[in-house]
Amino acid sequence: MIKLLVFIICVAGQFGCATERFGNFESNAPSGLHEGIAADTIQHLEKVYPPAQTQFNFGQSIPKSDRFGMLLVDSLRAKGYAVKEYSPKQSVGGTGLRFQYVIDKPSINVPNLYRIQLNIDDVTLTHAYEAKNNTALSAGAWAKME
Repeated sequence: MIKLLVFIICVAGQFGCATERFGNFESNAPSGLHEGIAADTIQHLEKVYPPAQTQFNFGQSIPKSDRFGMLLVDSLRAKGYAVKEYSPKQSVGGTGLRFQYVIDKPSINVPNLYRIQLNIDDVTLTHAYEAKNNTALSAGAWAKME
């Protein structure tokens, strides 16, 4: 019985790690949403992580179809951040902060609500947005979890 319990816990733990997902899961979001979220994200990052002193090492690939990801990388560089894009052949470690993001809908019951979650090393920053009039309207404050 104990062996079965240990096996179930191990399998559940592996499943939890395997389902960790990053990226933009709302590629068909309303027009202007990705631009608004990217601009607000950069503005918030500037308050917490100073440009020209911070390197972000992306721990996920960013496909060309990911409008938010492409805007984010370009905007980070334009603001003076060092950005190391993900490569499966290179480790993400070294100098700089590991950076990953998720854009999704936290609830199917609220059709125009979107969420961004940033994982920067051991810190998680999250914020909700409402898609309205072809833009992203803040739906609360940035939250930080360590």
